Amino acid sequence: MSLKIIKPGLFSTFQDLGRPGFAHLGIPASGAMDRSAAKLANQMVGNKPHEAVLEIALTGVSFQVSETCSIAICGAEFDCFVNDELVSQDQTIDLAVDDVLRMGRLQAGARAYLAVAGGYRLDKVLGSYSTLTLAKLGGFQGRILQKNDQIGLRQAHITPLKHKYAWQKLSRSQRYIVHAVPGPEYGWFNARSQKSAFSQAFKVSQQSDRMGYRLQADIITASNKSTMLSTGLMPGSLQITPDGQSILAMRDAQTSGGYPRILVVDQHDLSVLAQAKPGDEVCFFRVDQVC
Repeated sequence: MSLKIIKPGLFSTFQDLGRPGFAHLGIPASGAMDRSAAKLANQMVGNKPHEAVLEIALTGVSFQVSETCSIAICGAEFDCFVNDELVSQDQTIDLAVDDVLRMGRLQAGARAYLAVAGGYRLDKVLGSYSTLTLAKLGGFQGRILQKNDQIGLRQAHITPLKHKYAWQKLSRSQRYIVHAVPGPEYGWFNARSQKSAFSQAFKVSQQSDRMGYRLQADIITASNKSTMLSTGLMPGSLQITPDGQSILAMRDAQTSGGYPRILVVDQHDLSVLAQAKPGDEVCFFRVDQVC
């Protein structure tokens, strides 16, 4: 039982809910950028929440299956076709032997998650299926998918038809508002820069990936010019470089860094940011406490 990749997409990797607990070894937790969508995809086909899903970024994949199975695609919205016939992403999709599923034009969001009933046949590394490409760790051979890859399926089967609720469908958006608290080095910045961090819209640049988003906005300058020692870095930290540029750490970010952190995003809202693509805007809404 397998799934054969015909077109791998721009950056498609297997992820789950991550491998926390290894930051002291320099290994980020990784995991699905949009954990809410990943869990929904697994739920729709009856898998456990921690089962591996295929994370598909910006451009869709196409593949052929060798076994009947049910799949669910959640998160980013694509035009989806089975044997060139348009199908709805709003419900589970049943595939027969030799069927080809093709994901066409991206309609909303940036990352989709594809779950197969019964799960993929992958090996866990440090307790997780998640792919960390820089370390060639986890997932399928520690890398992004390539044409003609054969992905094993574990106990593939057909599940009862299940639909998404209206609120579970991703709507088109070009501006993402997330909750954030002042970061550990917030006091290094003057009042103008502090206000700027929480009042302006930051544009996601082309230099954005699973490690971090480079954001374009008015320059933010630290008034404290002290040299900062490398310290612990968590996903969601907005770092300010010496030239005033902004870098938002994401799921695969390094576990330590040397740039001051002016704010930190609520960890639940990182899933919201996963659907922001280059050209979209991000705004940080200040709160006193985040999860």
